[in-house]
Amino acid sequence: AATFPPRPKPRPRPATPPVLEARRAATAGRLEDGSFSLWPGEILGIAALQGMGQQQLFLACFGMAPLTGGQILVDGREVTLASPKDAIAANIGISLVPEDRKTEGLFLKLDGRRNVSLPVIDRFTRHGLIDEAAETEAVAKVFRQVEVAQRALYTPAGAFSGGNQQKIAIGKWLLAGSRTLLMFDPTRGVDIGTKHQLYLMMRAFADAGGAVLFHSTELAEIVNLCDRVQVMYGGRTVAELSGEAIEEEAIMRYALGEQRQPGMAA
Repeated sequence: AATFPPRPKPRPRPATPPVLEARRAATAGRLEDGSFSLWPGEILGIAALQGMGQQQLFLACFGMAPLTGGQILVDGREVTLASPKDAIAANIGISLVPEDRKTEGLFLKLDGRRNVSLPVIDRFTRHGLIDEAAETEAVAKVFRQVEVAQRALYTPAGAFSGGNQQKIAIGKWLLAGSRTLLMFDPTRGVDIGTKHQLYLMMRAFADAGGAVLFHSTELAEIVNLCDRVQVMYGGRTVAELSGEAIEEEAIMRYALGEQRQPGMAA
């Protein structure tokens, strides 16, 4: 099995507002009452069985599922995310690493350089022309950071393994300077060695002051990677666990609807 990085000791919560927060968020899909608060420096797990509203919660935070109720807040201020462009705007800084990288995360026929620079191509454009040297240098630096071979600069993304494709998809958001990474089942179909690299990458991102909202279909990942875990059942947030309370058995009881924490949405 893949090895997990050590979980850092609990730190006092910063006095600042959460970098990303959902309050009783609802969408036209299965999400009825999703709530969480995510602070810089932490990995917050969203645990749920398939189809319990977790995907709509992630999509709502990335401007891909309009809210029919509730609020999304960034730095304590309510925001309207009508599209992914709104989410990745510099003052918001939310990125999504989707579950299906082949159809949602990458353009497989484009080389790695184009894939990574696309969300921030304006940064390398002067008078309508792309400064290719600056673009290449910036993307090469990201590839060193995520440990992808430099040939990815000029090789179609589709030529790489699933694990390397996922690292290219994550690299795109590191270049964009994202503050919050929404990671929806990011290790699906990835080999064990790359899984370990992705775990280290997530923890390093949080340690550097970023924030990660993380869902996985593998409970062991939720238990071993997350500082706190919120459990969803039937489109609602039904429990929050932290520290020693983060255990597979406890998560499953809530995820199956067998119990609900007092004070959570009824």
